[in-house]
Amino acid sequence: RAIGLRAKLSDDVSIERNHEKLPYYWNGKLKNYIPDFIVNNQLVEVKGYISAQWKSKMDKYPNIVVLYHNELK
Repeated sequence: RAIGLRAKLSDDVSIERNHEKLPYYWNGKLKNYIPDFIVNNQLVEVKGYISAQWKSKMDKYPNIVVLYHNELK
C-alpha cells in the first residue's frame, strides 16, 4: 500500500516523496524516471547499485542529488 510522506526534519529542512516523472530514453525507448524525494526543493535519489540504465538517467539529469546506500550507514 502506498503512503504519503511529508516530514519536516528541522525548521529549515523539509522532505517529501516525489511523484514527478522525468522522461529519458533507454535502448531507444521512452521511459520515465521518478526520483525518490524532494528535500528543500531539490530532487534526491537513494540508490543501492549502479547500472548502465542508471547512468543514462544521471546523464540526462545531472542535478539530482544521489545518496548511495553504502554512504548512509
